[in-house]
Amino acid sequence: MDDVTKLIKQLEELDSMFGDDMNEMNYDEIIDKHGLDLFELEKEMEGYQPTMKLEFSSKKYDPNFAYPTDSGMDLYSIESLTIEPFGRILVPTGIHFDVPENYEIQIRSKSGLALNQGLMVLNSPGTVDQGYTGEIKVILFNTTNSSVEIKEGQKIASLLGSANRDEKIFERSNEMDLLRNPNPHIGFGAGIHFCLGGPLARLEMGISLPALFERFKDIELASTPKRRPTFVLRGYESVAISA
Repeated sequence: MDDVTKLIKQLEELDSMFGDDMNEMNYDEIIDKHGLDLFELEKEMEGYQPTMKLEFSSKKYDPNFAYPTDSGMDLYSIESLTIEPFGRILVPTGIHFDVPENYEIQIRSKSGLALNQGLMVLNSPGTVDQGYTGEIKVILFNTTNSSVEIKEGQKIASLLGSANRDEKIFERSNEMDLLRNPNPHIGFGAGIHFCLGGPLARLEMGISLPALFERFKDIELASTPKRRPTFVLRGYESVAISA
């Protein structure tokens, strides 16, 4: 049995342990088959406070947010360089990060730089792994047929590797604390990033289903509903009815 087949089989077994009602989960079967103690895990998670300290050192230009609403910090070149037509170059930033275990930093292109000068981060998003402790250098690619000058101190890329890192609003802004209180951020399903799909679907069902049942009073299942064969997107693939 190859790894993919084995994984699919394990997911199918795990999915079969979850009923339509989450309160009907067979905890004993899950514990026996997978060596999990869900009750003990739940107890441990009650007091768990995940944090991330994102520390860095800089030779000259510190990464920073241009605006309070920015998702990523700006990175700057510490040298003046020339990128030839359709060429690529490694641009030094003078920044060293101490990335905590199980975390990463991502380096992405800046939209203004791409639009105005045709420059983009070649491997965007570039990943800085936990084990890397060297200087952050950005691979910039010139998409134009003309040479492009990079000036010392110029913004060259965006860095995403922190949450709520705004020292004007948050205490201990270098720490990622998911249980921070107060926590007036707009990520993780809040503010402008709130997903309307779920509430919209419930609103539609609250209107359409009563209308359907009112019009077809003898409606009933024509066959057993068919569930989606997936562990991630749970639900029904089809529900045949007759009226």
